[in-house]
Amino acid sequence: MARDLAIDLGTANTLVYERGRGIVLNEPSVIALNSRTNEVLAIGHEGISRRDPERVPADLMNTVLGGGGFLSRLMTRVRADEGLAYSIGSGFALRWYPGPFLVSTSTRVAEAGRVVEIVLAEMDGMHDRPPSAADLRLVKSFSAGRFVLGLETSSAIAGSLVDLDVYGLPPDSLDTYRTRVQAVTQEDVASAARRLLHPDRVAIVAVGPAASLRAQLERFGPVEVVEP
Repeated sequence: MARDLAIDLGTANTLVYERGRGIVLNEPSVIALNSRTNEVLAIGHEGISRRDPERVPADLMNTVLGGGGFLSRLMTRVRADEGLAYSIGSGFALRWYPGPFLVSTSTRVAEAGRVVEIVLAEMDGMHDRPPSAADLRLVKSFSAGRFVLGLETSSAIAGSLVDLDVYGLPPDSLDTYRTRVQAVTQEDVASAARRLLHPDRVAIVAVGPAASLRAQLERFGPVEVVEP
């Protein structure tokens, strides 16, 4: 018998929706792979939906943590201070339902445990170490500029307007975004971090030699080895 199914292969979860039954499968999935080294690290947990009322503070919080390139704490610690990776980033997958929050990077196998340690420490540190006033001004400028660059083309504007309709967001959301960014306070960022970052609940995925990775990651919790 034919069924109407929709399949979403998400960054951290695979979801299957069946008409009349709703979501019938919601399971973790891994699609991160470095084709040259096979040494990939992904750390994450459930994030927020596109309609979350704290989305703007969450955006700025993520920019401080790992979504702001060289402005971010993770890039500073992992690349600039310790040279453990060329790049590291974090972000929310924004959907109708809460998508994943994910930190991802590629590092040497021998450094995987150290990178996990830094990521968890920085996630925890966001709870009580909000950005300074000066850093928050930089992050706001970065976020507002990135928003404008994301609307440079007619197709980008059209896509953003469609999103407003699909997700039931206020029609003036694009017009008011930069104003809402400027209204975010240091405490708003810390509050978003306390609500949305849970280093004690993360799933850690590492791709590489099982024996070496297991030895490093067992201190963070039970390790399951999945053979390709």
